[in-house]
Amino acid sequence: MLRQESKKFLMIVLGILLISVFGLSIAYAILNVTLNISGSAKVTSADWDISIDNVSIVTDGSAEVLTPPTIDGTEISDFSVSLTKPGDAVFITFYVTNNGSVDAKYVNNTLHTIDYGNYKDYILTNFRIGLTYPEDTDLLVGESRMFMYEISWESYASTLPGNNSPFEISNLGATILYEQK
Repeated sequence: MLRQESKKFLMIVLGILLISVFGLSIAYAILNVTLNISGSAKVTSADWDISIDNVSIVTDGSAEVLTPPTIDGTEISDFSVSLTKPGDAVFITFYVTNNGSVDAKYVNNTLHTIDYGNYKDYILTNFRIGLTYPEDTDLLVGESRMFMYEISWESYASTLPGNNSPFEISNLGATILYEQK
């Protein structure tokens, strides 16, 4: 009987050894598999080119542009105007164009800090200074959107206070911000 128990024990040990060797063989095979990936890809660089172009200036009444605007990318800046009487106005129309290869999403615009001279309160009350633009200002590749910067003396306003010299408003400008869509 002892012999039969020994034989049974040896068979169990031999079975465990065979299972272990088989498991180690599989583990070794899994760890030694070489993964080869082949193929090719071409990366083309994108071109970001959003800029202001086609600037036109229209004046009404006695209004004058003392310094024309400077254009740099999506910034129109450093221009000044002179308005003499109610109803005078300057309209600067320009287009923001996407000449790049990436669609652009409109983020916001910022008007520059304006030098009002000695009549800031009067100007803030009786003048319209601002930027008008379309509701949909996102730009797909090749598209343009029209913007208009307006400086106008409301026609209902009283005449010039003080010495009746023209209002000269300087440091006018705006920056228009876009980001990748």
